[in-house]
Amino acid sequence: MTADAWDRLAHVLAQENDALARLDLERAAAMLAAKEAALAATTAAPPPDAPRLAALAELARDNQRLLEHGIATQARVLALVAEAARDAMAREAPAACYGAAPRPGTPVALLRTA
Repeated sequence: MTADAWDRLAHVLAQENDALARLDLERAAAMLAAKEAALAATTAAPPPDAPRLAALAELARDNQRLLEHGIATQARVLALVAEAARDAMAREAPAACYGAAPRPGTPVALLRTA
């Protein structure tokens, strides 16, 4: 292996960072195998020079920050969906109970079938 392994790792990290910055979490997740392969290839490569190492360290820091942001954003979205589902179920529950008063706007045909 040559320094190409380090270039490949930098390229994969930059692509993943771009996906994470756009919150394209599906694309970022799909890059896991490529990132793992690029990282594995560096084990047989000579160590990078100082400037390349500094650039890789910056890409890795950005990757961690963007990944944490993506995970937090996804968690917030899921929490909002869960809250909306709970609210919708709570609004539906009283009308679904036997003997409950119909909700405003309930079609008359539904009221007569009881």
